[in-house]
Amino acid sequence: LVDGTAASCYAMPSNIAESAGYRRIVQAVGMSGVQSMAQTLFFPLRLAHQLARPDCRQDPALDDEGKNLDLDKADKTCKQELSSYSSYAAGYAWVLYVLGTNML
Repeated sequence: LVDGTAASCYAMPSNIAESAGYRRIVQAVGMSGVQSMAQTLFFPLRLAHQLARPDCRQDPALDDEGKNLDLDKADKTCKQELSSYSSYAAGYAWVLYVLGTNML
């Protein structure tokens, strides 16, 4: 989260971008292929987010039965959930980074 807003960055770390292995992949599949591979690798995170807390993505002021919740309580619950998700996402991205740097 950046200033409370979900954000993503597709900047490539220089040690990967400058590696011979990465350049070979780009030559073989092109940048759109690299983008597709990146999207595919992050699919498990998108799926987990979609399945985890639908109330935080739709209307955080309603509970599972459609009843109104206290807005502060709902907002706090969703912020905690998104914070937890961000931690998992950062860990997952770090694992991909480490694997990528060791393979390239």
